[in-house]
Amino acid sequence: MSSRGIEIHTISLSGTTRRPYAVDGVTVHPMPRHRHHLIQAVPNVRRALGLLASVPPRMGARVRHCYEIARIEGFAIEVARANGADLIHASFGYPNGSAGVLVKNATGLPLLLSVRGADILTERTAGYGARLDDLYDTLFRRALQSADLVTANSGYVLERILELGVDRRKCVLLPRAVDTEKFFPAECGNRGGAEATSRPTILAARHAVPKNGLEYLIYAARLVADRVPNVVFMICGKGGNSYEHWLKTLVQNLELEQHVMFAGWIPRDRIASYFRSCDVSVIPSVMEAAGNVILEAMACGKPVIGSRVGGIPEYLDDGVTGFLVEPRNPAALADRILTLIGDKDLARRMGMAGRARVVREFRYDVMIARIVGFYEALLRRPAAS
Repeated sequence: MSSRGIEIHTISLSGTTRRPYAVDGVTVHPMPRHRHHLIQAVPNVRRALGLLASVPPRMGARVRHCYEIARIEGFAIEVARANGADLIHASFGYPNGSAGVLVKNATGLPLLLSVRGADILTERTAGYGARLDDLYDTLFRRALQSADLVTANSGYVLERILELGVDRRKCVLLPRAVDTEKFFPAECGNRGGAEATSRPTILAARHAVPKNGLEYLIYAARLVADRVPNVVFMICGKGGNSYEHWLKTLVQNLELEQHVMFAGWIPRDRIASYFRSCDVSVIPSVMEAAGNVILEAMACGKPVIGSRVGGIPEYLDDGVTGFLVEPRNPAALADRILTLIGDKDLARRMGMAGRARVVREFRYDVMIARIVGFYEALLRRPAAS
């Protein structure tokens, strides 16, 4: 973005410094805590009280949440005015989008709101979705109505936005993208990377949360291991919670300790190596807006197996770049895994087809060009009444 002459200022809600700093051409403004700037606490309280007065009375007890929005609003107004901002881009509905609406009202700047997935999608059986919270749902709907332009990362998410009564004319599709210079196939053969082993390897780059459906992958692992005794399933992602503890107990109960490995969270500068070293990447989610791991695996030339839910079918061509299976179906998942690890030529063709599609449609520069186009369109519009 900065290489296109766009000056970007972003707010960080955490950090060890209070001074702005630059990262890859972006100026980051760490938001001060009110204990460091007591003089800011008074106007923030006023903003929070104003926000509380605008929500239903039964939500009025959520003072802390409203104060957090007001705190972001106050700081964002300062940054916008000090740096001559032309527009506001809020990513995710809460608290960013809610604060973005207040900043728009205070400054008159146009607001672009990017909807990501967890801010709009819900899956009650997995406890997934911020809109399960009534206060969040109320503020999120208001942000959608107030934004000048709303982007969705999949057609599925776009349809959910429209179901909430948002004007279709201000809703646009902004697919996810991947850095094809960091995520690329191994140079030789179908395997590579620092994590490569001689065992058939199935990778699930998924955080240990219920909506990601990892228990169904573990049940599928039992079926696959019965046929391929040296197979290994690698699960990479944040854990340390009760759900991950339950998954590890399930692995023990199914006698899969030699087949299922929990690698924990992998830094961004290493995760590409895991994709390159696997044979198949799996996304067994019960709900998904548009998992970036699909594109990352495809960019590394690996076939992908994903659940037929949410936006996954828009990124994964069934039978071309991988396979789609019904969610919560370990038998179907195991069958497709066995197909791919048993047919290396098919896996290679699907992996290369995935790489070709990413290079054609989902590169960073393609996404950035779309975003710049949205910015320019917003700035050409006459000021809102």
